[in-house]
This record gives sequence, structure tokens and C-alpha cells, in this order.
Amino acid sequence: MFEHFDPQLFSDPSFKEDSVREVIIVPMLSRLGYHPTGDQTVVRSKALVQPFVYVGTRRHPVTIIPDYTLYFQGRPRFGT
Repeated sequence: MFEHFDPQLFSDPSFKEDSVREVIIVPMLSRLGYHPTGDQTVVRSKALVQPFVYVGTRRHPVTIIPDYTLYFQGRPRFGT
């Protein structure tokens, strides 16, 4: 899958997070079967609210925005 990728790019200061996403992560997710539609989907930068954060007896919502949220049959399974 990465036969045309030179690992020396990781030492290049211009090879930043967006490059890692496009060159490394997107091909991996695609190869694993995650696409914009279908049973296995990937959604980018979706805000997720953690419903279980409490300080004392008061609930405090915490929102996280993972780069990718992976869904299987319409249900979120993993966010990173």
C-alpha cells in the first residue's frame, strides 16, 4: 500500500499533520473499507459531546472533535 512512500518524509518539516492524514491515514481507512457511504463510513471533524462528565453532582458537557469518526451500520465505533 505504501510502496511509493519514502519514510524520510517524516523528518521533513514541511510534512505536517495534513500530509500525514492524506498520505497515510486516508489510504489506510479506504483499504479497511471505510468510505463516505455504505455500511462502514468515515466522518471527518464531527463534534461529539461526552455525556458522562460530572463534577460533584453537576453534569458538565465536554465536546471533543476527533479528526475521524468511524461508523459501522450507522453507529459510531471509534473516533480519533
